Amino acid sequence: RAQFNARIVNNYLSGNIVPKPSVEELIETARLPTRPDSPEISHISPVYFKIFWIRGRTLRINTKNRAKSNLERSIDDLKEAIVLFTNHIYLCPNDFYGWYDLALCFSQLAEEILVYSTARLPSYKNEIAQYQKKAFLAFVRAWYLANEYNLKFSDSTLFELYAHFGELVFSMTGSPMNMEAFKTTSVSRFTLADGKVRIVADPEMGKKLAYKLVIKLFSKALKYDSPDDSHWKFSMHDSDYISYDDITIIWDTSVDYYKHNYNS
Repeated sequence: RAQFNARIVNNYLSGNIVPKPSVEELIETARLPTRPDSPEISHISPVYFKIFWIRGRTLRINTKNRAKSNLERSIDDLKEAIVLFTNHIYLCPNDFYGWYDLALCFSQLAEEILVYSTARLPSYKNEIAQYQKKAFLAFVRAWYLANEYNLKFSDSTLFELYAHFGELVFSMTGSPMNMEAFKTTSVSRFTLADGKVRIVADPEMGKKLAYKLVIKLFSKALKYDSPDDSHWKFSMHDSDYISYDDITIIWDTSVDYYKHNYNS
């Protein structure tokens, strides 16, 4: 089963982000035909169903607490943690925390490389975008599992889930990444009535729809208490800025969102 799950998980994480008009439809894109494993089914030692996650989480937390002066080591440790979390998911494909920690790892790795490569961003932009895309997909899968199995979490866990996901999408959308992770080169083929094949580029996430998702995620985060009792805030790199066009999009999207949800 682990080999079967590995193919499903790898295909999912290698795919493109599919734009959807609603959160409910977005979450459904993370419904995967995986097969949960167990020591009884596969005759694998029960230790392996926890050890990968524990080791990966230890690496991720140590990296988070490490001084920024040691970026290269942090990047290497995050890549190792990603391998460990992925191995855990092969065995436990329906584990919320496995997917959530994997999402945090991919997101943190993208941010670390973004800081590391500030002076030569064009050389690293595609690599960063790939990690951001995988983080996005892992977050959506974790969100799907939380909804599908009606899992109960503390306020701090829910706050962090929505806030971290919102920060990721904000980083993907604005400068300097500018929607790079949402781009796709894939196409769909349709056979017409006359037998001819029509090739159409698959749709990409638009900036307004991306910011709409950011607003939804931050709005959901604000419903819960943060772990340190601080008010919600988002952070940006010193080199980041929000263009006038983006400010306009964010404002218009915010107005539309709150009119729709609060009838104001």
